[in-house]
Amino acid sequence: MNEKGRDDYSDDIGRKVYDLTWKGEIWGTDGAIKLSHIRYAYLSVMNDYRKGDGASALSSTYYTAWGNAFSQFIVAPIKLKLLWLIRGICCAFWALAWSRHAEKEIGFENMTHGQLDVRASILAKWHLYRKAEKYLRKALEKPDITTDSQALILCKLGEVLDRKLLNRIKGDHGGIEFGDAKRITKVKNTTRVRVFKALGAHMLRKKRSRPLDYKRVAKKFFMQALEIAERDNLGDQIVKIKALMKKAS
Repeated sequence: MNEKGRDDYSDDIGRKVYDLTWKGEIWGTDGAIKLSHIRYAYLSVMNDYRKGDGASALSSTYYTAWGNAFSQFIVAPIKLKLLWLIRGICCAFWALAWSRHAEKEIGFENMTHGQLDVRASILAKWHLYRKAEKYLRKALEKPDITTDSQALILCKLGEVLDRKLLNRIKGDHGGIEFGDAKRITKVKNTTRVRVFKALGAHMLRKKRSRPLDYKRVAKKFFMQALEIAERDNLGDQIVKIKALMKKAS
């Protein structure tokens, strides 16, 4: 899920979608995807801006479901792997489609930092790193950006810089951005858990430059993230962190 807090959803359905997503209750007739579609239908009849807001939120739900499905794929028994793979692929396409629709409805200049973050996150996961960087830097320029949003967007920008082909050739990475994100301390636990998770993933990508300790440092960050996620019952994050820990082992 993107960096929006529960209070950013002004309606009851939106707040329920937020809570279900964090708990990892995404699938099925009572899951976050189904309710997010209901919310979009409700907002669509209000006005054009709310329609775009609903589309952006729906793309965020599909983005989360996309990551959840592939994390489930990693840890699932053989007989269930195909199911999670198909779900993940479908969610990837739906996330991109709804994200594109949201930008069309709202307009690039009018998008909030949260909406820009969601769009960039989806583009980055599709390996469209140059385009994602444009949205992230625009989000950081927004005067009303919160500290939670800033930390998460810096992490996403660090990931994009890690993955850009030219940076990999030159040996550059997003270490500065990750360091800046880590130094932002007054954030919610839901933000802190994702910062630690992102730092762990960053260390896994530094295998070549830190061959001796990259796994140890990555696991340390993952354990810090997992401790917060389990304490706060953040089911979706628990699944994703455990999948990353399996990669690190």
